[in-house]
Amino acid sequence: MWGFKTQTRELALFTAVPLLLFACSHEEAEKPAEIQTNGYAITADLEFSSGKTVALKANSVISFLADPCVTKNDGDTWVWTHTYQMKEEGIQYRICLKAMIKDGTGSYNLYTNKEDYLEKQGWYMELTIKSKDRSADEHYQSRFEEGGSGKLIINSLTSDRLNGTFSADIPMSPFNGDRLKIKDGKINTKIKRIN
Repeated sequence: MWGFKTQTRELALFTAVPLLLFACSHEEAEKPAEIQTNGYAITADLEFSSGKTVALKANSVISFLADPCVTKNDGDTWVWTHTYQMKEEGIQYRICLKAMIKDGTGSYNLYTNKEDYLEKQGWYMELTIKSKDRSADEHYQSRFEEGGSGKLIINSLTSDRLNGTFSADIPMSPFNGDRLKIKDGKINTKIKRIN
């Protein structure tokens, strides 16, 4: 009896995985490519304490998960993006945004206290930089570090699209004196509502 149940579960899993993969690839094939600002979901100018500057132009790491998810929470709206990535000269830049906002337009402050994270209206971001040999990875984030500041302005949040601008000044984590300034950030991407 136990063997029969195990075989049934394995058969169900064996059948479900290819169907899921087919559904994702089939959905992608039927939809025309989305035209976004400058062809990217997120763009921004990055300025590091060292004086280095980088023009970030990023799209989702995984194409069929490219769209941020949006869901309701007691009258507010949660928005969380999948990871967006850019590679330049072998260095990987990964950015992720999360927010609790009103369902529409508005301006929001960067979270600096972990107690506020997705409990009050505001937003959070992190940027990870992975070096070629992984010996000098850097991580910047806003959520658990005092002294960060920034604005997220939602220009529009429709049934299927998020459009906004952002800027931030955040420390490296763990903090060692290095900071990252993000200027002229733009996000313009499709969303998936799961509420």
